[in-house]
Amino acid sequence: MTEIGLENVEVHWLMQLCAAILWLGNISIESAEKDVGITQKSSSISEQGQEALQIASKLLGLQPQALAQALTNRTFAVGGGTLIGLSKEEAVTNRDSLSKYMYDRMFDWIVHRLNRELLVENASGKQKMSRYQTIGILDIFGFEIFEHNSFEQLCINFTNEKLQQHFDEHTFKMEELLYRREGIQFDSVHYVDNQPILDLIEKKKAGLLSILDEQTRMPKTNDQTTFQAFCQTHKSTVHFKPFVKKDGHFIITHYAGDVSAGFLDKNRDSLQADLIALLGKAQFKFIPILFPDAIDSSKTKKLSLGAQFQEQLSNLMTILHATQPHYIRCIKPNPDKMPNIFVGKLVLEQVCLTIFNIKKKRKAAWYTYNLTYSGVFEAVKIRKSGYPFRKDHKEFWKRYHVIDLTRKYPENRKEACHMILSDMKLNGDVQIGNSMVLYRANEHNAMELKRNLALNETVEFLQRVWRQSNASRLYIEMKRVKALILDALAQRDLQALDDALVEAATVDYDMKLIR
Repeated sequence: MTEIGLENVEVHWLMQLCAAILWLGNISIESAEKDVGITQKSSSISEQGQEALQIASKLLGLQPQALAQALTNRTFAVGGGTLIGLSKEEAVTNRDSLSKYMYDRMFDWIVHRLNRELLVENASGKQKMSRYQTIGILDIFGFEIFEHNSFEQLCINFTNEKLQQHFDEHTFKMEELLYRREGIQFDSVHYVDNQPILDLIEKKKAGLLSILDEQTRMPKTNDQTTFQAFCQTHKSTVHFKPFVKKDGHFIITHYAGDVSAGFLDKNRDSLQADLIALLGKAQFKFIPILFPDAIDSSKTKKLSLGAQFQEQLSNLMTILHATQPHYIRCIKPNPDKMPNIFVGKLVLEQVCLTIFNIKKKRKAAWYTYNLTYSGVFEAVKIRKSGYPFRKDHKEFWKRYHVIDLTRKYPENRKEACHMILSDMKLNGDVQIGNSMVLYRANEHNAMELKRNLALNETVEFLQRVWRQSNASRLYIEMKRVKALILDALAQRDLQALDDALVEAATVDYDMKLIR
């Protein structure tokens, strides 16, 4: 890691924090509930987990008793602060949330640190540029649709819906918007707009994630109460319906197929204020760097996993919208992940359709029964019916006016483009818009051919002129040297003859004097 710019102490900090996270996961927790008329939640660190508690505490620079208390209890703020015991399940979730929280911050720090090292130096070499251009690759995971779908599948499929919308906007919406702005004629391509599905998931107050967050904050809620809240809000929504075969589950109709799911607890992964405050007291020097907000835990906003994921996805989409994207559609050749095997039907389904609604399993390969369009054919159609080649008027004139160099073109480049196309006598469809010329592959090939033929003629003409000029220069030089040699021979003077031969050597041509 020092090779990529990290200092030795930073590498040591990273190793120490990784060790602390691993030991934290080894802290086993047992139930200590008491039944005094009503069951009181209570849990504690088991005897087997004491060693892990001691080592994790030492690595983090914490007191073992303080860490154990923060893992198994939470502070109820009303009335000056009262400790309330957590059940074994809640304490385990608390422990895992702390591990994820630390690992997440460490990962973000590494990315930020590497980005700082990769910044380009300015001309002086002293400071680094804060603004720079990048080429990024986003590897998109596919839809996940299993027999048992949970919160993770909702987040992953939500991301795919966002990325599919980004693909649609650049392939369909922005293409058609360009044609309308240019004022040209074109055939509109119908495609499925997935905005209603995105509204179902992310819309404020009414979206599934917003309802899920509200349910997470409320006491005594579970999957059933969450399911009822979903159904009450979206009883008339086309892309949402209850799953009659499984109580408390629902179906979301994504563009890739129907997905049934049910969840609540997995969204309850916000870090308890006690643990955030505890990190602020850690003696490990890396902690204040990773968690500056832990010093004042009152400023730390507790977000559920859904809210965190939604925020991160929004940041990703902001970055993507600021780029000039290019898309690569990956095709899976066979279901067995074997080389040199091509299953035509599977490939055709991926080109025509999205194949992820799972019902049966065969040879470790998932097969589907409910398929919907993924936009590949529509993308091909708009490319074929649209105008993938486009140049602004000045650029078009600059490239193709060489077809007739004797032609005088007007200063208005749009009129010049009309004249060039008229001279080319093309039979295809080339449209001159308000700011650019748009055409297809056949017309592009034809224009490039005419341009190359014109350039060949121009090059041949220039070659003829150059050869004539060079031959004339050479002829004059040879006549001059010939006179020197003849004069030296007439004088019968060796020195004069040597001087004449030296002069003759400067002529870039083999000379023979024939008398």
